[in-house]
Amino acid sequence: MPATPLDLLPNKGFKIPAYMKISHIFIAIIGGYIILDYGSDILMTFFIAMFLSFMLIPISNYLQKKRFPKWIAIVISILLAIFIISIILCFFAYQLLSLHADLPELKTQFHLKYIELQHHIENRYDYSQQDQTLWVDHKINEFTANTSNYIMKALSTTGTLIANLALIPIYIFLITYYKEKILTFMYSLVEPRLKRKLNFTIAKVCIVSQQYLKGILLDILILSILNSIGFLALGLKHALLFAALAAFLNIVPYIGVLVGSVFPIAIALLTKDSLWYAAGAAGVCVVVQFLDNNFITPKVVGSSVSINPLAATIALLMGAKVWGIIGMILSIPVTGMFKVMFDQMETLKSYGFLLGQENRLIRRKNGIKEVIEVPTNTRI
Repeated sequence: MPATPLDLLPNKGFKIPAYMKISHIFIAIIGGYIILDYGSDILMTFFIAMFLSFMLIPISNYLQKKRFPKWIAIVISILLAIFIISIILCFFAYQLLSLHADLPELKTQFHLKYIELQHHIENRYDYSQQDQTLWVDHKINEFTANTSNYIMKALSTTGTLIANLALIPIYIFLITYYKEKILTFMYSLVEPRLKRKLNFTIAKVCIVSQQYLKGILLDILILSILNSIGFLALGLKHALLFAALAAFLNIVPYIGVLVGSVFPIAIALLTKDSLWYAAGAAGVCVVVQFLDNNFITPKVVGSSVSINPLAATIALLMGAKVWGIIGMILSIPVTGMFKVMFDQMETLKSYGFLLGQENRLIRRKNGIKEVIEVPTNTRI
């Protein structure tokens, strides 16, 4: 009987070359990007529902221990989440209505401040108001042209999410109700000797997601209180709205902090006669952000998602490219989940190390513990 191509491959000691591994990784990344982009309508709502399910599963499990039927326990947990989200939306709606009532006054103040600034520039630098207006219009058009595609992409993905909001509770119910079936399916895919490691990996992914989401919610609450105290002390209008908005925008890594700081500074410039109020608003944002980065986030969120800044930045940009604002919010916890899975697989530990903040890689090769780190005398 002639030998088949499979018979020619060695059964033992066969190793996939490094270049093939790298090729597989790049193919997986490109394929994943295409799937996430073209399947955004379905996958975006599914990912949001999955993360919310991690938050609600402990509640439904608690209710089931109290002799509630499974489906009733899940429905109650979903209704509780909808109630909390509705309260938050009502708060923002009330605050936005109050802001809308003040818009005519704010427009007038903006026009007066703008004319005052133009007069100052004309007198100080001999730059006419007409030339200033032309320069500002040119810069606005240039900025709009450069950012219009990204803004349309962000609005499109956000609009798609709003249109599919009704699907999220359904996804949450089905994921929670059939979680045992999903776990059984996953266990059936691995060898019996690997089931314990798979169980540990799944449990750790769930714990990481729950800790991250709980920490983020508590972090938002603390930041809202601190921002409110600072803005109210300065006497800023709509202090509660801008305090809560800055806290919520903090979810978006790096960019959210800057955007959240613009609103209170702008309202201080428009409604106050002294620049010290704007400086005070900026100072409040800086101090609160310092406290958040050095004390609040490490204690509240902890190291549940220990992703290094390089990996976080790349994940953030890729998330924004694929799913806009929602992708930016989901990018960090999703990357954290991948790191947890990579850390539990000996063949993928190097990729988990690349995503994390560890200074050395510890893995097992042929049953022997191996420690890999860059020598201190290495020069690059």
